[in-house]
Amino acid sequence: MMINVLRFTRNEEHLEQTIELEDTGRLDGLISGVARCELSLDGTLNDKHHPVLTGHVKAQLNSACQVCLELVHYELEFEFTLHPVTEEQLQYLDDDQDPLVYDDEGLDLKDMVANELILSLPSVISHLNMANDDCSKNQKMTAGEAIKIEKASPFDVLKQLKS
Repeated sequence: MMINVLRFTRNEEHLEQTIELEDTGRLDGLISGVARCELSLDGTLNDKHHPVLTGHVKAQLNSACQVCLELVHYELEFEFTLHPVTEEQLQYLDDDQDPLVYDDEGLDLKDMVANELILSLPSVISHLNMANDDCSKNQKMTAGEAIKIEKASPFDVLKQLKS
């Protein structure tokens, strides 16, 4: 869904939208299947009459646990404040303002939510971080414990021949 950013913020509009993000493009490898995102978006003008978008997202998604590689289901909830600007206006933003570059075609809400979802994901996705659960395979091994693989020595064949 596309919105006209200037009209949305000048009219101080509010939007409630369900957006489904697929595990393609930049989300490939970060999510598995489809992420269902409930977006609440408000447009306003700040005291300098510049557009501001504030939003709240509640997402339900699946991802591969980076410890045991099994699927982990979790909910992620985050808020954001973005300052829509054109390429030319980008240099005038303060350092503490998060820019959102848009063009004459408008703003694609799906891309915006995907960007914010990527920024909100933890650096390590695991059962412990996301679902407050422990990995089933992780219980068999503790941190720092080496995996012991017994290999047959090539000299064992000689020992058998000698005896």
